[in-house]
Amino acid sequence: MFFVLYFPFLIRSYNNQITEKSNEPAEELILRYSTPGMYQFFLGPGRYKVICYGAQGGYSNSGNPGGNGALVSGYFNINQRSQTFYAIVGGQGIQSVYGSAAGGFNGGGMSGHCHRYKEHWHHKQKPFGPGSGGGATDLRIDTNEFQNRIVVAAGGSGASHENQGAPGGDLNGYNAYGP
Repeated sequence: MFFVLYFPFLIRSYNNQITEKSNEPAEELILRYSTPGMYQFFLGPGRYKVICYGAQGGYSNSGNPGGNGALVSGYFNINQRSQTFYAIVGGQGIQSVYGSAAGGFNGGGMSGHCHRYKEHWHHKQKPFGPGSGGGATDLRIDTNEFQNRIVVAAGGSGASHENQGAPGGDLNGYNAYGP
């Protein structure tokens, strides 16, 4: 999920000189995207807050939930002219019955296979498929190029037959039990 908030500051001026500037800005929601995909938009001069949530990892076939995506937020200013931005909203990981599943939209990791050892080097698949990883949500500036990302929220990991998924990482890595 992706949000952009605009902060219009109260400014009073007399004779072209600023005499009062509010420290507490009013907050207005101007954009919200929750469906996975790529969205292009333009923002004019002002102060903005961006909030990104990475996508949840996929459920395992046994019902364990995938990990939640990371939450990342920050502020930025646009000073002179309007800028082009691209919001890439990640997709939830996929649940799999037997084999591997493709990762969620925007870089979610592919899940592995669930094998159970049988005799003489043979493997038999069981219906305990893991979920795949959730995709990242990111914000890009000027062009929709990977190297133009300015904010990234990681997706959560997929769940396994025995464990729920881990949350998306931030400055720390996580597994299903914590940092």
